[in-house]
Formats: sequence, C-alpha cells, structure tokens
Amino acid sequence: MIGLLIGTGIGLLLAAIYGRLKGMAGEIEMAVLIPFFTYLLSLQFYGNFDVPGAVAVVSTPIGDFVQSRFSIGLDTALAALVALTYVWIRSKGALSVDEYQGLGLFLWAAFGMDVGLMATAGPVFMGTGFVILAVVLILHARKPGRDLRAVPCGGELRELAEREGFGCLSDKVSYGVYKIGSALVVGGKLPEEFPRWRKVVECMLAVPSSGIWDKALGYGFAFLPGIVGVFMKPGLLASSLIIVLAFALMVIVGSYRVGRTKRSLPEECREVMDEYAKF
Repeated sequence: MIGLLIGTGIGLLLAAIYGRLKGMAGEIEMAVLIPFFTYLLSLQFYGNFDVPGAVAVVSTPIGDFVQSRFSIGLDTALAALVALTYVWIRSKGALSVDEYQGLGLFLWAAFGMDVGLMATAGPVFMGTGFVILAVVLILHARKPGRDLRAVPCGGELRELAEREGFGCLSDKVSYGVYKIGSALVVGGKLPEEFPRWRKVVECMLAVPSSGIWDKALGYGFAFLPGIVGVFMKPGLLASSLIIVLAFALMVIVGSYRVGRTKRSLPEECREVMDEYAKF
C-alpha cells in the first residue's frame, strides 16, 4: 500500500496546485493521473522483475519490499478508484462549455491509460480496469451534462434548439457549440461576439447525432491499452508504450470526430463554419 499512499498524496497535491493555476479543469486533469503516479512508485517498491528467482527483495530507504505484480496491480487499481471518486465529486457543475468539450476526450484516454497500467499486473487487473471503465461509461450515460456549469438558454437560442427537438444549455464565458444527448450546448460568448452565430447554430443542429459505430469507436478506444497491457511485464517500458498508445488513440479519435462533423455539414454551411473556426 505504500505506493498507493505516496502516489495518491502526490497526485492530490499536484491537482490542488494545478487547479490554482488552471482552474477546475486543470485540477481534474491532474487528479485523473493519480494511478499513473501510483504505478511508477509501486514499481520502485514492488518491481525489479529483472532480478532472477521466484522472489526478489527490493531494498529502499524506507524498508524492504518483496517483488509482487499483485501489489503493483492492487495499488494502481485502488488509485484508479480514488481518482474516479475525486473526479466525480469535484467535477459536478464545475466546467464551462469550452472546458467540458476539451476535457472529455482527455479524461477517457487517461482512464484508458490507467487501465493499461493496471493490466500489466495480470488479467485480473485488466478485468478490474474494464469494470472501472464501464462504471465511468454508465455514470456519463446517465447524466451526460452533469459536469457542465450551464443554465437553460433563453430567447432565440432556445427557439432554434426547440424547433429541432433539442433542449438548450448555455454559459456566459464560452464559444463552443455541440450536442450532448438531447441538448444543444452553446457558449454564451458566441451570440455576443460572432455576428453569424445563428447560422452556426443551425448548421450544428443539422449535423446528425452520433450513431452506434461512432459511439463504439468513441468509447471503445479506452479499452485497447488494457488489452495491450496484459501482455506486458510491469516496468518503465510498458508504462511508456501504454502512455503513447492511449494518447495516440485520443488524437486519432479526436481527428475522426472533427472529420465526421465536417463531412456531415450541409454544403451551404462550410463557409460559415470555416469563418467560425478562424474566429
């Protein structure tokens, strides 16, 4: 448990510091990395798998620790539960429209990375990680806009959304436009500062909602690091490869989503959306 205690302590401290600098989004970004810090520390206490023999003792300044994949996996799994609980509590109603859009894909990739690290300790921990991902998915599906710091739209924004069968949420500080379930989410700064905002909103309403394939790709990529990690031995090489894999997948999925939206736009929307992107 020593890796869990120190890793969690470091992660929470960094989350508090980064949160002071970057706001709540920064705090949540750092908190989801608690399992990563725990994994690296657990490697120091329980790793050293290159030492020959069935049992190896790792000597450290604070004591001797027996080589154990189980201890690494257990510490990392418990740290993942700590991170999930922390993020769930702290994120409620905490993110602006722009922060929510930018943070979602990163969080899913980071949890996938955490599961990949756990999986290096064995199939049991890969399964545990998949359960954690399933819990994250269920929580998000039940309350998809829970983390938004937004209020119902009024005036013409609400009329535009309701005309297409959507609810509408907005804040006062953002510029983004996207859909969450049955709601259209619009940054409150957009109507104030972008003259053609109505056309942008109408174009986003015209984009079809994500189908089953898009949702499977969007959520399924986080399971891949776990499938890869179970074939690796705990260590710095495994952690490096899993980090690269998780965030490469994040970039690929993000690029796919942007490309899908562009392809789905009506032809008459392309000019205004290019103008909006530059804005």
